[in-house]
Amino acid sequence: MNKTDFLKLIAKECGKSSKEISNVFQAFDKTLKEILCKGESVAIAGFGKFFVKDRASVRKVNPITKRFYYTKPQKVTTFKAYKNLKLCVK
Repeated sequence: MNKTDFLKLIAKECGKSSKEISNVFQAFDKTLKEILCKGESVAIAGFGKFFVKDRASVRKVNPITKRFYYTKPQKVTTFKAYKNLKLCVK
């Protein structure tokens, strides 16, 4: 399912137009990105938690030259589903 199909389903469920739901989704997306860029987390009750996690440098091997190298430490966005959502999927 792609974004358009997803938004159409939400619009049908809410009895709103696809355009209104699209605007709400864009606002949610923009706000979520701004909060995560600040390094803060967003928890949505009954759904899950979005947060930023630090990934450490990792030692790897180039399979061709057999030389070792290290990846750069970086920040990654992560989502942890809450129990209600996990139970739906099982």
